[in-house]
Amino acid sequence: MNDTAEVYLWGTRIGIIHQDNTKSYASFEYDRDFLNSGIEVAPLRMPLSSNIYEFPGLIGDPFYGMPGLVADSLPDRFGNTVIEQWLMSLGKSLSDFSAIDRLCYTGKRGMGALEYVPASTILRI
Repeated sequence: MNDTAEVYLWGTRIGIIHQDNTKSYASFEYDRDFLNSGIEVAPLRMPLSSNIYEFPGLIGDPFYGMPGLVADSLPDRFGNTVIEQWLMSLGKSLSDFSAIDRLCYTGKRGMGALEYVPASTILRI
């Protein structure tokens, strides 16, 4: 189970999203290099800043504790059915599959410009 994913926009890492077992919501932090880009991907709720963004009010379906910027990439009902069938074929349960896992499963195949990969380094959040 993944608890942290790197978030990419057009091949550039824009930040990381993290959700651990102690909270029902995720934390998002922009990548330091991306802060200098001036590209505002979520100017109303998550303007470019070194702050760590959290949205505890977005727990449960459809956000699963994710900020809107990344929640839009989560699979819909059909996508979740596909994931559930895949997990069942592996002898696993959908409850074992976190929102971060769903983002990483979507990877580069989702709608929109954002891409997700499991975090490969130890991160600050």
